[in-house]
Amino acid sequence: MDATDIRLSGFDSPGSDGAADLHAALTGLTAERAVDRIWARDWTLWRNRDEEISNRLGWLDAVDEIPGAAAEREDFVRGLRAEGFSHALVLGMGGSSLAPEVFARVFGPGPAGLRLDVLDSTDPAAVMDARTALPIDRTLFVVSSKSGSTLETSSLLSFFFAEVSAAVGPKRAGRSFAAITDPGSSLERLASNLAFRTIYLGDPNVGGRFSAFTAFGLVPAALLGADTSALLKGGRTAALACRAPEAGRNPGAFLGAILATAARRGLDKLGLFLPPRLASLGAWIEQLLAESTGKEGRGILPLAGRRPEDETAGDGGIVGEAGVLPVFLEAAGDEGWASAKDRAIRSGRPCVFIRADGEAGLGGQIFLWEFATAVAGRMLGVNPFDQPDVAFSKKRTTESLAEAVREGRIPMDSPDARNESESVWAGFTVADAAGALRRFAAEAKTAGYVVFQAFLPPRPAVRGALRRLALRFQAATGRPAAFDFGPRFLHSTGQLHKGDAGRGLFIQFSADHPADLAVPEYPGASASAFSFGTLIDAQAAGDRRALIEKGRRILAVRFHTDPAAGLDRLADSL
Repeated sequence: MDATDIRLSGFDSPGSDGAADLHAALTGLTAERAVDRIWARDWTLWRNRDEEISNRLGWLDAVDEIPGAAAEREDFVRGLRAEGFSHALVLGMGGSSLAPEVFARVFGPGPAGLRLDVLDSTDPAAVMDARTALPIDRTLFVVSSKSGSTLETSSLLSFFFAEVSAAVGPKRAGRSFAAITDPGSSLERLASNLAFRTIYLGDPNVGGRFSAFTAFGLVPAALLGADTSALLKGGRTAALACRAPEAGRNPGAFLGAILATAARRGLDKLGLFLPPRLASLGAWIEQLLAESTGKEGRGILPLAGRRPEDETAGDGGIVGEAGVLPVFLEAAGDEGWASAKDRAIRSGRPCVFIRADGEAGLGGQIFLWEFATAVAGRMLGVNPFDQPDVAFSKKRTTESLAEAVREGRIPMDSPDARNESESVWAGFTVADAAGALRRFAAEAKTAGYVVFQAFLPPRPAVRGALRRLALRFQAATGRPAAFDFGPRFLHSTGQLHKGDAGRGLFIQFSADHPADLAVPEYPGASASAFSFGTLIDAQAAGDRRALIEKGRRILAVRFHTDPAAGLDRLADSL
């Protein structure tokens, strides 16, 4: 891997200063010895005070794993298979779930591994879907949390520990669980008390979104039967290339300079166009960049989850949208994006092409984007390793949940409209959700982007309807649209939603819960302090409150009937 794996188009188009700006950025990075300073852990590259920086740079060394670690993971998986385990379920959020999700979808279960899934939803229907799909006595539950106190993960642990205890007995239940956490966390203590099969400790000097090459990513990859040594080797190949002191010859510094230069020029939305095999990498890049750069009135918002038909059909395409920098990851034999690439090049606007099938492979892409994010943070003047507004939203969620438990209701003001199908909170007089959405579509002309936030069960029908609505809205307004499920986005793009320049327009969906599930107060307990339905509703209410306090425009809709049908109805109204 080297900088020649990254090609540019349109940066030197007539009337554009893009090439000159990029050259100046690369020259400046080289002159200030940015690369050497990153590798030397010089936290002054980002801030005058060392707050959540020097203790977050361990990702630079994560590819250099201690000898024997991979063999130990393989032995662990062999032991599980010998005992009859066939499945694994990762219970985690954000950095603890996104890398495992990438590995599960890229590698799939190997002949020596287990089938691995990820649960990062607190919707009761999603929790029950996972429970129903799993052979409870042959599933290893991997409880993954750096802090050990992540509310969603703790709630999921409580539920599944009670389920396993009922199936195999309380004394044997701990053998169906493994923990991945930082040393000294509350989860480490709890896992020991509950006699978990094993506890893997992460590196406390690596932040969650940079943790793919630590136990948080490598253990799930090993459970799949993937070759983690090869994954790390790809990362080391990229890391070696990213030691080149001249920024223009360093692929990570080159990519970071491109991203930051484009953002400074108004191209602060990243259209990610990925080959099918690497499609899941989009959500991981989305968290990495958005949570790292989206603060202090700045930010880069990746737009992931695009499909070739979104561009070729001309309905909802983003290649030509204002403020979007198209980035194509290219792999041999992948022609799915040929039409979009051709339109991007012919437009004369800036776009980026990255070779993604070289020797470094997936591991190389992971390290490339990590290093690029650190460089982009430097150029944008932000600390890429903190996430102040994630904590802000968590606080509002905690307040909403406490009030719900105390008062027996979710703290929400009276809706602006209500009927048997939906309730609407728009901030203005409105007849129904369709009318509110059309008004928001008119207002979108002054927005930089639109986000559809679905605190709904991430079932295929709901996912398809959400996607259709977002793309229809995008086509109708000419504004780039992002869409994702809550609460997972709260640990990802949620930081940028509240920390950037405030040009986002937010449309939030929630729904009634025909069947709810209690969250035990602690693993094995029968009493319940709250339910998953209450939890996800509190998360939606807390995030809405946080967005309003940050001065963001938000429309909230709660469906009282089938949410997929409700989303389709709104799409048809545009």
